Amino acid sequence: MQSPSSPRLRAYLRDALGLDLRSLAVFRIGVGVTLLIDLAVRVPDLERFYSDVGVIPRAAVRGHSPLLPSLHMLSGGWELQAGLLALAAAFAVMLALGWRTRLAAVASWYLLQSLHARDPFVLNGGDVLLRCVLLWAMFLPLGARLGLDARAGRRATSGRVALGVASVGFISQLAIMYVATAALKWGDAWRDGSALYYALSSDHLAFQPLASLLLGAAPLERVIGQAGLETLRALGLPALAATPWITAALTYATLALEYLVPALLLWPWRRGPARAVVVAAFIGFHVCTDLLLSIGLFALICAVVWTALLPGWLWDRVGWRDDDARRDPPRRRGPIELALASLVLITLHWNLRTIDERGRVVPRVSALERDVIEALRLHQRWSMFAPAPGKNDGWWRAPGRLVGGGEVDLTTGTAPAWTPVDRADGHRPALHPVDARLELDRTKPRDVAGLYPNHRHRKFMNNLRRSRQLALRPRLAAYLCRRWNATHAGDERLRELRLVYMLERTPAPGHSTPPIQPVKVWHHVCADDPPASRSAGL
Repeated sequence: MQSPSSPRLRAYLRDALGLDLRSLAVFRIGVGVTLLIDLAVRVPDLERFYSDVGVIPRAAVRGHSPLLPSLHMLSGGWELQAGLLALAAAFAVMLALGWRTRLAAVASWYLLQSLHARDPFVLNGGDVLLRCVLLWAMFLPLGARLGLDARAGRRATSGRVALGVASVGFISQLAIMYVATAALKWGDAWRDGSALYYALSSDHLAFQPLASLLLGAAPLERVIGQAGLETLRALGLPALAATPWITAALTYATLALEYLVPALLLWPWRRGPARAVVVAAFIGFHVCTDLLLSIGLFALICAVVWTALLPGWLWDRVGWRDDDARRDPPRRRGPIELALASLVLITLHWNLRTIDERGRVVPRVSALERDVIEALRLHQRWSMFAPAPGKNDGWWRAPGRLVGGGEVDLTTGTAPAWTPVDRADGHRPALHPVDARLELDRTKPRDVAGLYPNHRHRKFMNNLRRSRQLALRPRLAAYLCRRWNATHAGDERLRELRLVYMLERTPAPGHSTPPIQPVKVWHHVCADDPPASRSAGL
């Protein structure tokens, strides 16, 4: 005999773990548009980032390729890359229109992971999330509503809600991202409330003037008074007193929001309105983040993924009723469902292991699990601003000398600025190669974030600073030489260049900014033969 609670339990599971077909249609359109935007951003950099004459030849990423073959690795010319981007754009349009939706979803995922395998040095968390959710979306009825397939009667289902392992995997992937990134935020800056202060102080990320407006808020000590200060000292958080109150509040709000995702998604009361509020809150959270920090398409991708979780209650309220309510779609049985369930568990295990790297609680990922993750490019580590935002910031300069004795800064295309050496603040100057009385000007650009054409350039240049990516430095220097000399002759050809990072350390809240330190990371002699170069280290 059926339990009286069974209908209520089924209704709860449908609302909590199912995805309304109308919401999936909105998500499908959003993903198609997002893919087109992503491809458009990459087009100007086909030679720079995706060809063998650019900064990342195929030989540099052989070890990064997954078990699943990458079409983008078949040729080192930009022409193949352009053709594959055009093909990906065609499938993205098909996906947005809901035409041959399953084929479009599978092809879009495959071409996206293939593109990611070609150059992993320009990817961020948004790329990883998009790639992962597209995998789960392939098994969802994306074309059941609001598309050409639906109009033509090629529907994957006649129900209202997609409920099954694929929907659970989709929702789990989103929840895992937030919980994992919260768990990895164990640094002091997240505990003492200064994390957002440091993030907004990163000039290469922060949008002005809004970032400066938040950083200029009154320190917390002025807001909470003497009694509050005593409480902070008792809690072991004396540094919090000098932190701008609004950045401190937003730091803790961010952590709370990320940790609460599972509970909010499984909220059992007034599920329709509650889910709508949760989705709106997270979309708003990402919109606000995008207004403050230059993080590429991450905020857009997160917002689009959240639209898939919009409840059917919302569409009914705004007048978009689903007349095809004969039944909910039957759940798949058999090997596919079993494989997807295994994939959910493997993904969960993988992420738990990234949190517990030392294996105190979580067992090691098996070789089989690793092969599955690598084959499907589901590898992920959600260390966004974790364990804490960086405290080192700055900008790049690339002063070069021409054959005729002239000079050019390869980052701006203009002559580099030199100033008389001033050692009063104790910094180590980047001296002029001929006149030791001059040093490279350390004046901070008005808009450091605006120095980069797009977020792909910013990500690559950030990787250039990492000690693990030392090989990127000579490749970039050689590329800058080739690009300049391809359009200049005679005395205007580039003879040598230096890569210099103007390091600015972010002070603790309430402290003064230390002097900018030029760090010479690479010296490169341009030549037709393999160049003679040397690293100065970071």
